[in-house]
Amino acid sequence: DHLSHDVSQPVSVFETTIRSLGGLLSAYDWSGDKIFLEKAQDLGDRLIHAFDNPSGIPYGTVNLASGQTGNIGWAGGSAILAEFGTLQVEFRYLGKALGQFEHYGTKSEEPFKVLQKLSPLNGLFPYYIRNRGEPGFANNVLTFG
Repeated sequence: DHLSHDVSQPVSVFETTIRSLGGLLSAYDWSGDKIFLEKAQDLGDRLIHAFDNPSGIPYGTVNLASGQTGNIGWAGGSAILAEFGTLQVEFRYLGKALGQFEHYGTKSEEPFKVLQKLSPLNGLFPYYIRNRGEPGFANNVLTFG
């Protein structure tokens, strides 16, 4: 019970979600031990701040202690589609396990509504999406693999 998520520096929402939150949820799923779910809820409550963005596209970093959000510097101030497009599994499961799907699951699905509105004619999305102000494509580069 000594695990603390009170980290006073920005962390990657993507990396922390898939590794730490996903790990805690997996440990809970396999063991049924509520301590893992409690720690997952604490971490999820800290990470969910990334989704508090009027654009509907989450930020790439969050300070786990203060809740301050931002984007990863090397991404040119934009969000990375491959990152925010894969956070839903952990947040859906957390919401289901806690009986709070609306808070976690639904909030994590908002980016898909925004992407649907942006959908290009060819169906291919560039990898950077502006998430400050009006959401839109921040580049025109496509990658595969």
